[in-house]
Amino acid sequence: MFLPYKILIAYMENGKDKMYEVRNVYFRIGIVLGMLAAVITIVYFTPMPEEYFLSCDRPCHHLDWPMICRVKMKIEILQYQTVFCENCSSNSTSCRSICLRNRLHSTITTNNQIPGPALHVCQNDIIVVDVLNAIPGKSLTLHWRGQPQNEMPLMDGVPMITQCSIPGYTTFQYKFRVTSPGTHIWHAHSGSDIADGVFGALVVRQPHKFDFHKKFYDYDLKEHTLVISEGGDENSIKNHYSPRALMINGASSNSGKETHTFTVKQGKRYRFRVAYVGGLFNCPVQISLDNHILKIVSLDGNPVLPFEASSIDLMKGERVDFIVNAKVNEGSHLLRITSLLCYESVREVNALVKYNNGEATGNENKKLSNPSYIRPSATISAQEQRNFSTRPCESKVGHLCVETAKSASKMPAQLKTERVDRKIYLAINRNTDAGGNQKQLLSTSRVYSMNNITFVYPSSPLLSQYEDIPGNLKCNLYRKPSSCLNDTTCPCVHIEEIPTGSSVEVTIIDQVGDSKENVFHLHGYHFYVVGSTNLEKSMELENIKELDSKGKLFKRNLESPVLKDTIRIPKYGAVSFRFIADNPGIY
Repeated sequence: MFLPYKILIAYMENGKDKMYEVRNVYFRIGIVLGMLAAVITIVYFTPMPEEYFLSCDRPCHHLDWPMICRVKMKIEILQYQTVFCENCSSNSTSCRSICLRNRLHSTITTNNQIPGPALHVCQNDIIVVDVLNAIPGKSLTLHWRGQPQNEMPLMDGVPMITQCSIPGYTTFQYKFRVTSPGTHIWHAHSGSDIADGVFGALVVRQPHKFDFHKKFYDYDLKEHTLVISEGGDENSIKNHYSPRALMINGASSNSGKETHTFTVKQGKRYRFRVAYVGGLFNCPVQISLDNHILKIVSLDGNPVLPFEASSIDLMKGERVDFIVNAKVNEGSHLLRITSLLCYESVREVNALVKYNNGEATGNENKKLSNPSYIRPSATISAQEQRNFSTRPCESKVGHLCVETAKSASKMPAQLKTERVDRKIYLAINRNTDAGGNQKQLLSTSRVYSMNNITFVYPSSPLLSQYEDIPGNLKCNLYRKPSSCLNDTTCPCVHIEEIPTGSSVEVTIIDQVGDSKENVFHLHGYHFYVVGSTNLEKSMELENIKELDSKGKLFKRNLESPVLKDTIRIPKYGAVSFRFIADNPGIY
């Protein structure tokens, strides 16, 4: 007789459970809706950053979150009229000769300026650059020299290797994380576009806590960044390029009226960052500061153990950081940039380093109306008088070579062994005409090659469409298309395949000898320069391999070699460098 009661209690308990379940569902839905409302409220009332030119120039701290730095670059042709002769006297012959050359000029600018906008960011920031090519009928790409692009090899900026070229009146977006700190540059990949003015500084600072050289300087001002370039009378689009002057940050002091002034305070130490983008010519430059010794702390963005020099020689594409100790008496001192080897007369651009009792304020453009206040260059003692050159050579008293520099980072143990996993020899040579008339070829055109292979750009980007390239167009020293077997030089897509993670040594040899030196830049990597020699004459590749196998080519430095991404190859010289192939991609 108690059964109905028990059933009733069971039904009541089941009803309560269902009510609790419904309440729990509503409660959970309420929590989700509340969180969603909070997120929408925060997003709505949070001020959004500007679409373009969000500056990431700030003190870098190791606890800060990375920033997204968005920039718009508009590349276009600018026409202008020279005004060099506006203050000429009627009897000034030299000035009249300049005036006779006055005409409408044109150049290529980025955001209506040369150099283009300087990017000052912190390590691990994300850069987003919208490039608008506003030049009709011309395509280009931008390369970010010094950034290995570990995460985004598609952003390396090499036409038909990592991307298609940017056609006229179209926009392309570069987006990547800046992982390599130091002084770097961005520039058009084409040498002629660099000569026309498509370049700028890319400075990636580290948090002060991780800066290897923080104890050597007091100030690292963005105003103390110098981009050196060659100026021309016409842009290369019209095929009339002639070097007119050297320039610092787009300004030349050839007229003797204007230059940059860098202000320093006595007793303080300042870090100067210098990048040489060059032009159409392989003209090295020399940097010196009157009455001061320069403490070199970085090469190609890579820290080195500090050493001192009275002057520094750079080749195009190279960068150097040095410390100026403002301990000389007050006054103004000439910072001299002198072009070497290329011209019959010396080409020079000067700036001023001015002592100021007040706080350092950076730099300003100033007319040198009274140059008498510039302190004359004092004689530097013989012990301090030494030139540093990034050129591989034999160091001697008063002259230091790139082998003198020692990397602040230890060379990986995998690269310290005598043998490496992959050894590559690349001999720079040049075509001759069918009759072997070398003299006639020199007077007309020069078609260079490596291992007698002239690189031909593929029809599709290799990185994204590798399989679209026909197999008979891919080649290297040991695998050439059948159409090239009987030819001295083979035009094809030269590819050296390297297994990921392997240790690699590359030896580059100059067999041509028709210039003082060549410049080699490796994308995607920094490398250790382990050896170099001057052969003094052209040698066959097989003979060089034999000398190297016997250990007679040069002695390798496997203890503390310098770390770079750009190296100079001397006339009839050979240079070897090593790296670990840990950055997959096509470079």
